Amino acid sequence: MKKLIIMLDFISGPLWKDIFDTKKKELVTGIDIVDHDEYIQNLNDEISDLYSSYYKIDYNDEPVYFDKDQEKKDKYKMLDLLGKLMKRLNEVNYVHSRLMIGKLKGLKIYKFFSGTGTGTGLKI
Repeated sequence: MKKLIIMLDFISGPLWKDIFDTKKKELVTGIDIVDHDEYIQNLNDEISDLYSSYYKIDYNDEPVYFDKDQEKKDKYKMLDLLGKLMKRLNEVNYVHSRLMIGKLKGLKIYKFFSGTGTGTGLKI
């Protein structure tokens, strides 16, 4: 069973990609159904760009500045994007669950779970 971590981080986007794919020459989640879903990847990029835009380098006499005011202004936009991402992840997990149940009877597939701290995950 694989676990997908969702966590906002500078530049990397909410999908925690920690496996280097030597064929694609990029980081991936290692979960094919997620890594090959264009809608999920586009949402990840859009959320990454929005969240990363809050970071300013050498701004207000600080080496790295996080613009909390802009984050507050974009709150509902960010929540909408994250909601779309979570909805799609739930959809592909449901499809994956149905496919796996057909192949491996008795396998228990878990839906989303809330973790402690800043992350939320999906077990596949």
